[in-house]
Amino acid sequence: MALVLSSSSPHVVEARGILKPISGKELIPYLRGLAPSVYSIMISFHDLDSALINANRGNSALLRNQLARTRGTLKSEWETLNAFVQECYNVVDRVISLLKFIGEESDDDCLELLQELAQRVEQLNRTCQSVVDCQARTIHRFQLSSPSVMQQLDSSVDLSSSGRTNLRSSVIAIPESMVPPGQGISPDLKAFLQNSFVAAHPEGHAALSATINSMAQTHNSLSMMLQFWRSLHANCLAFLAASSLRNAFPGIGLRDKILSEWDSIRRELISAKSSIARSMDAVMIEAEGVPRRKGSFPKRSSTSDSRRTGSRQNSIYSEPPRRSGRTASRQNSASMTEKALPAVPTPRRKRTATFDDDGVPSSCWGIGLFTSAPERKRR
Repeated sequence: MALVLSSSSPHVVEARGILKPISGKELIPYLRGLAPSVYSIMISFHDLDSALINANRGNSALLRNQLARTRGTLKSEWETLNAFVQECYNVVDRVISLLKFIGEESDDDCLELLQELAQRVEQLNRTCQSVVDCQARTIHRFQLSSPSVMQQLDSSVDLSSSGRTNLRSSVIAIPESMVPPGQGISPDLKAFLQNSFVAAHPEGHAALSATINSMAQTHNSLSMMLQFWRSLHANCLAFLAASSLRNAFPGIGLRDKILSEWDSIRRELISAKSSIARSMDAVMIEAEGVPRRKGSFPKRSSTSDSRRTGSRQNSIYSEPPRRSGRTASRQNSASMTEKALPAVPTPRRKRTATFDDDGVPSSCWGIGLFTSAPERKRR
């Protein structure tokens, strides 16, 4: 008589005639759904990011900071998730080693490996529970913020299905260079432009729902993985209670089959870890929103105007402010000190203008408020 995990309930240990280890194939479907759900979160959140920026015309620094913090939170959670996947890989590696030793090594050596495996699986269960709880908190935060996000989306231009259709037909303009002479617009080109428009104008409400749904899928996959690792831990304890591993497999065929299942899990873990790492990097890419048409930019403030014209004010073709006395000489000397660094050459300038002591170019002498250097000296 031996102990084996019941297939009907993952937490019930029943008495059976053959000591049979738990199969790893139950983990594969949940593991295969983990990385795609993380990828879906990354895609849908980027669409939500774009929709919010389009809705607020990209002018809200507070909104951009909030989105940046959310991206950082997602990346941090996925880093923890990837560490959990790596821990799963280490446990699976030890399971494979143990299965290979059964029947070839002594019972004492195998039981020692089994005891170590049980401890690692117990630690893995705690890590998995922590990741599951973290995902649940993230979903809860997104659900709480949904009304505020939807309000920001509703305050924007109407981009419902009808609004998007009208806007798409009005903004798509085909350059003449892309249309063959004497021919109309090709269906492929028109479809490409329409798809590009849809990608640049994602539906915010749909993106928000898709983000939360993808998070729920990730949470579900992790919850099922937690059930599996708990079952494995219970199975390890059952083997330890039996104190014998000699009759674990009735034949070499079953051993090879179970080893193949665990090896498939190991490959799936490698693939999931790589995919999550790519999503982790991609989620930090900030959405830029749709470029504004001419005349649709908000009015610049005086600060932005001064920044925009700063380079022109510092050029030699602008009129320098009139200065007098020692203050002007000190400012001129400070200005000359700041101009000591070599300037980037401008290809269009073929000759360098000469300056007088006040920094006025010779080309401006006698024009407007400026007089030539000799005339100022006579004064």
